Amino acid sequence: MKNNLRSNFEEGSTRWAVRRAQWIAMGIPEEDFDKPKIAVINSSSGLSVCYQHLDELSKLAQQSIKDAGGLAFEVNTIAPSDFVTSAGKKARYLMPTRDLMVNDIEVMIEGAVLDGMLLLSSCDKTTPAHLMAAARLDIPSIVVPCGYQLGGHCQGKDVDIE
Repeated sequence: MKNNLRSNFEEGSTRWAVRRAQWIAMGIPEEDFDKPKIAVINSSSGLSVCYQHLDELSKLAQQSIKDAGGLAFEVNTIAPSDFVTSAGKKARYLMPTRDLMVNDIEVMIEGAVLDGMLLLSSCDKTTPAHLMAAARLDIPSIVVPCGYQLGGHCQGKDVDIE
């Protein structure tokens, strides 16, 4: 029996055929096609220490979704960070990057017609953006705060940005 999910298109329709062809090409087994399709939103980036740990967490989240009977798709987004986006144009990119992330998530999730999201947040811009996207999309969503920015070591002492 087929699940009544928004992501399960009418059999024989163009959308159904295109999705089916795409997923077969991606190596997704046909028995997974009717499972809930869940996005794992990952803003990993090599530009900021805020996000360097998210790729490993994304792998764990995707496996957990699979173990629970879902079909996980990692969706990468921009990675706004004050320490990166404040460098250019006299910091004019700080707030627009948050809004860009909300739009980025909406386009990917609504465009693909996925059933839910798990959002990996790790910065003071990603968490509000993820909450805004979850509210805007109104699909089952879990926002996971993934910790704070890691510090480092300099001349034998622990240091951080503060």
